[in-house]
Amino acid sequence: MAVLSTFVDSFPVAPVSEVHQKIDSLLRNCDGLWPNAPMGLLFPGCAGASTEDRCILLAAAMERVEWHAMNPGRETEKWLIYLKALTKMVSRISDSIDQDTLLRLAKFGPRLHHNQGGGDFDNLGHLVLSGLKVRKEPLTPDLAEALE
Repeated sequence: MAVLSTFVDSFPVAPVSEVHQKIDSLLRNCDGLWPNAPMGLLFPGCAGASTEDRCILLAAAMERVEWHAMNPGRETEKWLIYLKALTKMVSRISDSIDQDTLLRLAKFGPRLHHNQGGGDFDNLGHLVLSGLKVRKEPLTPDLAEALE
């Protein structure tokens, strides 16, 4: 039996994780304040987050980006704009990106780059390149395809 999502963007997570609950709270905040609030008010606590917390937030945000890209809905573009802004805010961690997040950035990052509103995801290329530089194993077929 499918569990209905309680997240504002309908993202399905079972069991519900703390990081996705935090992102849900941030998305709800954005929905109430966008577009006239500064980033610090849209994403409270993210600017001063530790590198580890930024990595966790980036990974979870990219999970949501992938889900929205694969399951478009009536408000998908709005959620992607907010997730792009969040991703830009927490993406100053390029040497700490895990492989799943690197794959999602390569595969779905361009979807964020071409969105309207909130500016472009201008450091996407640098973020992916930095993640590739610290990678120790060869490219997987999925990652190689996403990079094309």
